Amino acid sequence: MHLRPVAAVLTALLGTSPALAQDLFVYGGAAIEFEMEPNGNGSDNKTDVNAYVEIEKSGFFAGVWAEKSTDETSDKADIYIGYRSETAAGVSYYVDLNRRTYFNDVGDYTVIDVGAGFPIVGNLSGSVDFSHYVDPDPVNDIYVGLSYAVTDRFSVAASYGSYGYAGAADEQEWDFGVDYALGDETSVGVRYYDGTEYADPYFGATLSWDTTFLSR
Repeated sequence: MHLRPVAAVLTALLGTSPALAQDLFVYGGAAIEFEMEPNGNGSDNKTDVNAYVEIEKSGFFAGVWAEKSTDETSDKADIYIGYRSETAAGVSYYVDLNRRTYFNDVGDYTVIDVGAGFPIVGNLSGSVDFSHYVDPDPVNDIYVGLSYAVTDRFSVAASYGSYGYAGAADEQEWDFGVDYALGDETSVGVRYYDGTEYADPYFGATLSWDTTFLSR
């Protein structure tokens, strides 16, 4: 599973600042995901635990996101700054500069992310996310997604993406899943993952918690 931009996930989750009267926010959250044999049938299961904290003022944001995995090559952290907003037509958008560090000598990357989320019809919405890896080798990722809110708590979503490697052909991946809000701050989800680079498709289950520490 390639990593979707952190700002894309948080923009979809947190939305944009609702009013100038409340233009300072501090967000935070954590999630745990269990992946069943993600490296092919018979491979080890994998568990990822991640957490983030983010501050936003008048659409400008900065944050830290980190993940610890049972697969130590996946241990990483993102430090990012950017801007997000929403048009009168309900189109949300963001741009950010992100420094991603892998803790076990996999590599460090500087990434520019740009994306948008938009209503399509009724409870159906879409998203587009683009990432340009500035160093060590310039490559691009692009993802498109669809989400449908079945009820206030239950939604289904799918995404398709293409990601690059320096000096090699791009790879594609896709996923489909369902999410259910247990409350205002906690949700669970199940997803099916597959792709051209995957040994076999696999399933993942996630429990996540997201909150607003400060709003003024």
